[in-house]
Formats: sequence, structure tokens, C-alpha cells
Amino acid sequence: MYQLSEQIMMTWIGTFVWAFMRVYIVLMIMPVVGSRAVPENYRVLLAVLLSWALMPIIPPVSGIELLSLESIIVSGQQLLIGVFIGFTLLLVAAAVTFAGEAIAFAMGLGFASMVEPQNGNNTPVISQIFVITSTLIFLSLNGHIIVIGLIADSFVSMPIGVVGMGREEYWLMIKWSSRIFVVGLMIALPAIASIMLMNIGLGVITKVAQQLNIFSIGFAINIFFGLFIIISILPVAMNAYMDFFMEGVRVIQELTSP
Repeated sequence: MYQLSEQIMMTWIGTFVWAFMRVYIVLMIMPVVGSRAVPENYRVLLAVLLSWALMPIIPPVSGIELLSLESIIVSGQQLLIGVFIGFTLLLVAAAVTFAGEAIAFAMGLGFASMVEPQNGNNTPVISQIFVITSTLIFLSLNGHIIVIGLIADSFVSMPIGVVGMGREEYWLMIKWSSRIFVVGLMIALPAIASIMLMNIGLGVITKVAQQLNIFSIGFAINIFFGLFIIISILPVAMNAYMDFFMEGVRVIQELTSP
């Protein structure tokens, strides 16, 4: 008959607590689930359910007591791993927001802002168009399922223990974080270039027909033309977002690989 000893119980509880730390920090940072629109108690409940569901594939942690100095080190490692996974996914969403802000300022709509549900900050309305569209694409790609798979794989490739991510993983994350500006500019550059050419054309018209008050109609033309450009480039921009998301998934897999 199987005997449930105190040592086995403490090992199981410790493994569950450390797994919960990694899962919860990912859910707290990642897009959609980590937004302020999702209540905190829902995230906690989801983290508990995911940790419970992942327990069969998580290697048991033996030799480390839950109430010890090593346990604090293990907890810190789990939080760092969760932060890196969630932060990588957050950078993918931030690139889209950055592109929307750049286009909004080029159109002259930088002042038209609203509260973003992801982080609670004021962002231009144009950014909200990109954020909402990218969120729908994230869900249509089963991005939440992919994230759960990444978390599950991380427990296998990087088991719970005192040893976690090393210096190479930190440096890889720092180098990859610069991609937010590269991808954001790639998404926004067609719209910015088009709006700049239109402004040059308006400047030429002002020089040719000086009696025309360009300031009275230039702002309206700028907005109308900018919205037309956004509609035109939105499919291409979302394709770039999907490629960047899959690139982020590969980076997470590389970060958590043994």
C-alpha cells in the first residue's frame, strides 16, 4: 500500500508553489491575460489551475526544503524565468503600440489619446487600432495555447532548481529587446513616408498658390490621407506582427533550452 509521508507531501507542495510562481508571473506580464481588464483574482485562479494541470509533467524537486535558504533562491529563479517569458511576449505587443504612436504623431493625432487596457497608460487612438487588431490576431493564432505550451516546455527543458538562467540567456534577451524598435519602425515606416510625401506636396501647393490658406485644409487632408494609409498597410502590418510573435516564441524556446 502506498504510504503518503510528510517528506513526500512537502516535496509536492514545494514543487506546486514554485511552479505557481513561474506560471503566475507569466500570466501577469503577457498580453491579453496580463491586461488590467482581467481581474487579479481571475489570473490567480488561472495560475492555480494551470500549475495543477502541469504537475504531472513537472519533475519533482527533491532535496530542497520549502522553508530554507535554497527555497528562496529557487523562488527567485522561477520568478526570473517567468519574467523573461512574459516580458518577451510583452515586447511583441509593445512593438505594435510603438508603430501606432509613430503613425499618430506623423498624422498630427498624437494628442488624441485614450487609456490602454494593457497597462493603463494613455496612448494615441491610432495605437489602439493596432493593439485591438493584434489582440484579435493573437487569439486567432491560439497565442494563449502557445504560451501554455511554452510554459509546459520550460518546466521540462529548465526544471525547477537552484540553477536557472545564466549570463548567456540574459545577454540574448537584452540584444533581442532592441527588435521592438526595428519591427515598430518597419510597420510604421510606409505610413510615415507616405504622410511625409503628402506634407511635401502641401508645401509645394502653398508656394504655388500663396493665396490658398493651407493650414485650414491641411490638417483635415492629413487625417483623411493618414486613415487611408492605415487601412492600406494594416494587413501587411499584422503579417509583420505575426512573424514577430513567432520570432518571440523561438527566442523563448532558446532562452529556456538547457
